[in-house]
Amino acid sequence: MALTGLQGGKTQAQFGAVAADVSYVTVRLGNGTVLTLHPVTVFGVRVVAFAVPAGAEIVSATGYSGHGEISTAIPFNDPGGLATFGLWLKPGQRQPARFSGRIGSGIFDGKAWSATAYAGPWGVCVETSGGGVSGGGCVPISSGLGTSVLFWTAGTPEVVAGGSAAAQVTRLVVTQPDGTTQVRPVQVGGQKFFAFAMSAGHKAVRWAAYDSSGGLVASSTLIPDA
Repeated sequence: MALTGLQGGKTQAQFGAVAADVSYVTVRLGNGTVLTLHPVTVFGVRVVAFAVPAGAEIVSATGYSGHGEISTAIPFNDPGGLATFGLWLKPGQRQPARFSGRIGSGIFDGKAWSATAYAGPWGVCVETSGGGVSGGGCVPISSGLGTSVLFWTAGTPEVVAGGSAAAQVTRLVVTQPDGTTQVRPVQVGGQKFFAFAMSAGHKAVRWAAYDSSGGLVASSTLIPDA
């Protein structure tokens, strides 16, 4: 079972395919409303869908079979935007603890930006704001993230990249056409994260992560779109 969101104006729509044993899905909203979704078949696929105001708190979605509860997802609610469903928990399965923290901030081309990581029962999400940049991304993983850029969010004139770092990573070196900067990862719960700003455009940006002894842990090259 999976749900994917789309936003249009002040409305968000969530939809997704469900397995053959799913009889119905309940969606609980923060205002106490409970929606009951009955699957319909579209082009041979059983799907459910619902729409709520953008930014409305969605507490959970639970799938049921004829024998009882199958799994429950607790989404990450982006303020004013979409809810993101990541992890689906079996009945009795322990929820991952919730943590949040700012993982990066600064001034780029005269504009302030910041990035915040949120870890919890939805997995891991990173959100950015400021400097013409707004958005982020989520991954349905609660532990075991390595060192990689998870997403980048385009703005004007900058792009903010955010990612996860392995436990041994102590610093990252980001090399852009106009210079090199060092970034320190930040611990949020049991995972390290990092974020940095780079110029919008099609010029290559290289990042490399190092441990406390100067050993290379991971590296890659990004080409942000304008």
